Order: sequence, then C-alpha cells, then structure tokens
Amino acid sequence: MYSIEHKEYLKQIKKSNFFVRFTQVSIILLFIIIWQFLADKEIINTFITSSPKEVVKTIISLHNSNNLYNHIWITIYETLISFIISQRKSIPAIKTSIEKMCSSFGKNLGMVEGERVYAFPTPQELYLAPMDKLEECSLGYRLPYVMQAARHIYQEPDLLDKLNEMSDEDLKETLLSFYGVGDKVASCTMLFGFGRLNTFPIDVWIRRALEQKYRSGFPFEKYKPYNGIMQQYIFEYYRGKHNP
Repeated sequence: MYSIEHKEYLKQIKKSNFFVRFTQVSIILLFIIIWQFLADKEIINTFITSSPKEVVKTIISLHNSNNLYNHIWITIYETLISFIISQRKSIPAIKTSIEKMCSSFGKNLGMVEGERVYAFPTPQELYLAPMDKLEECSLGYRLPYVMQAARHIYQEPDLLDKLNEMSDEDLKETLLSFYGVGDKVASCTMLFGFGRLNTFPIDVWIRRALEQKYRSGFPFEKYKPYNGIMQQYIFEYYRGKHNP
C-alpha cells in the first residue's frame, strides 16, 4: 500500500509527464501549421522545402503502391552512384553527368519552375541502358563502375537492406568490394547514404587540413561517434577559407 504522500507524489509526476508530452506535441503541430502557412503563401520555396500536405500525399502514395521503403533505399543507391561518378571530377562536371544520365534514362517527372525534371534512373534502367547512350553521359572511365554497381543492386533487390544491417567495418569492406569503389567513395556513401556518422571521408581539402592543422593526428576518439559531423565542419571551414 502507498502512503497518501506517495500517491500525491505519483499524481504530480503523472501530471508533469502529461504536460511535457502535451507541450512537445503542441510545438510539433505549431511547426507544421507555420510550415504549411508559409508554403501556401509562397513565402518559402516549396521546391526546396516542400509542404506538410505534399509530404503526407507522397508518403500515402508510396505506401499504397508498396514503394515506400524501396523509395527510401533508392536514396542510398543514388548516393553510391553519384559518388562513383564524382571520382576525379569537378562539381559542375559531376552535375552535368548526373543530369545527362537522369534525362536519358530517368522517369519524366514533369515541369518544375519552367524546367523539365527527371528522376534518378533506377538500377534496372541503368543496368539495361544501351552502352552507346551511357557513353554520352560523360562518365568516362567510371562507366563500368556505374554499370557494375547498378547490376549488383538490380540483381539483388534486398542488397541495400543487408548492407544497412552490417557493422561499420563490414559495410565498408563490402562497399570496397564493388568494382571501382575506393576508400573515399565507400566512406562518403557510408556517411551520406547510410548515415554512419562516425565515418570520416578524406578528400583533398580534408587531407590538407589534417596535414596543416592536425600534424599530430586527428583526435578521432574525442569526437567518436560523430567524427563524420566534425569532418563536415572542417570541410566547410577549410574549403571556404581557401576557396572563397
């Protein structure tokens, strides 16, 4: 049996918990209402931010067509292909290659702000694409790398699910086994595609920062498990400082 004081204490805790939950839900609802209001009034660019109504409609549509989870995992696939294409390419060149690939093989999504928009080609669309058409996408020596990655995912539809269940070490080892995928591409795919926040990709800018600012070695243990977040801060600062 609880004493009267104990019962009163439990009642106060229950009220406090209810108030906290109520406040949290209210803040979320207020945010959604403001977001939708700004979208309706065209104060924000919905092409970038979308709107609650459109997000819900898309989720329902994907769920009803049994494509919700496939659509989510395509993001990882897109990340992998894009970073494969990015090897030894400038950002404008990467953008051009991906745009050519999307317009040649991706689904036509219609007009957005006066421009025709295409979806990223699915693994099947890329794998079955004519070689001569792919060569027109300025992929260069990366073309067979892209084809092999698309083939892996097309022939094994649950591959991305399997990869996502792996430890960081096993995931990286598996990605490195893909034809044409090196340490940088594997690390970038892990960080930006799989959300492995402790992954620390090293590109030209990061290497320069490490050589000049961390000559005794980067303190990975200090920032674990968020080394990938620190990598982004270093990248943005160092690239912005030396390439304004």
